[in-house]
Amino acid sequence: MAAKSVLTGENELRAHYDELRAKGTSDKSARNAVSRKLAAITLSILKTRRPYDETRILSQAEQAG
Repeated sequence: MAAKSVLTGENELRAHYDELRAKGTSDKSARNAVSRKLAAITLSILKTRRPYDETRILSQAEQAG
């Protein structure tokens, strides 16, 4: 459900979803990928006790790929 809410806005997770769909990924698989990414972000926030910072997430994504 959280992934569905995230997809209603203009944000990095929506952009990731759109990229997956453009590559031909099914709607269900793309939503699952967004859900996993959202869960990973949430776990990171809980572990590091830092607030969410989209710019930090973006810089890490650029370094990774």
